[in-house]
Amino acid sequence: MKCDGVGYLAVPNRWMVTEPHFKLKFLSWWPRALRTSYLRLMRKGNLYDCEPLQMRQLERMLDAANFSYRNICIEAWRTTLDIEKANTFAARVLQKVPDTLLMSVRRIIPTLIYRFERR
Repeated sequence: MKCDGVGYLAVPNRWMVTEPHFKLKFLSWWPRALRTSYLRLMRKGNLYDCEPLQMRQLERMLDAANFSYRNICIEAWRTTLDIEKANTFAARVLQKVPDTLLMSVRRIIPTLIYRFERR
């Protein structure tokens, strides 16, 4: 990254309720050693080789790499609904919910999204 560059990072969130690739509830919540067994038990696949991060884990990594960053999950969530499902009930409700209230659920938004740059 150039010294004055800006980056965008989107990674799966460990605490997402539904794992999007396998459409399985709570898959990433299980201890690592049990995720593949759970996947097989539910007949959704043979191997779960992802290691989704928790929000604080990702932020520690960005800090260690000497980046300043801003979590933009809520903005991205709203923008995505505006683009993909503009006239739905969910999009209308989400636009009216204050950011302060949404901050309490951003830990379970399926994708962690950050804007970052060098300090």
